[in-house]
Amino acid sequence: MPALGSRWLKRLTVPGAVLLPEGEQGYAVFPRGDRRRRPVARTTAEQFRQARAQGWLEAEGEGYRLSAGFDRASARHAGGDAGFLAQHGGFETAEIIKPDGGFETVRRRAETSPLDRWCRPGQDGSAPLLDRAEYEAGERLRADHARSTMSQRLTADWTSPPRARSGRGPSSPEDAPVSALDARARVMDALEAIGPGLDRVVFAVCIREAGLGDVERGEGWPKRSGKIALKLGLTRLAVHYGMKPRQAVPASP
Repeated sequence: MPALGSRWLKRLTVPGAVLLPEGEQGYAVFPRGDRRRRPVARTTAEQFRQARAQGWLEAEGEGYRLSAGFDRASARHAGGDAGFLAQHGGFETAEIIKPDGGFETVRRRAETSPLDRWCRPGQDGSAPLLDRAEYEAGERLRADHARSTMSQRLTADWTSPPRARSGRGPSSPEDAPVSALDARARVMDALEAIGPGLDRVVFAVCIREAGLGDVERGEGWPKRSGKIALKLGLTRLAVHYGMKPRQAVPASP
């Protein structure tokens, strides 16, 4: 398994960096995914395969970028699960973009994804609520949202070290606006693709990390209806990202 501190992985933390295949020898990291520029790092096909298996990379166009899974692995490596959770009580403060484009500061659980519980079988042995594509679609939305807000926070003082645990952030002021705005645009496009109503459910669960019970009460829905809405919303999101065929989207309830 490649080390989290591997040079090529570090190079991929720079906003805009993309890992692209380079012949049969392996892969190379190109600034902004531009093959006309000299690659800043290289890795072997085997290292790439192992990183993919660990869930550290996600597809983007013809190449790959670091995933939310890499962020979580970096955070665990930096402080250790027990030490980090003991220090922070298992929670973190984050600034999020709301669906209307404004900002809000929330306190949410660190390290784990709010979607994890919906990928496990029920206590009665029932099948998980979400399949792999729906889960990964939600994680991709979360990752884009994190990139947009992370860049926005770091534009104020370029002499200070990044406050994010993974150490990821813009390498220069001119990189930040492009990275943040691109990520923010992807978030807004994704919410639009999910559709009115369902976008609020997906946003509440994936970004605000609200419980489905709270969502149901806020929307005035009957109990357990939030599960149906969440699954439908994430199915639409997976189709938007190309993770599922378009015919996979059922009609709205």
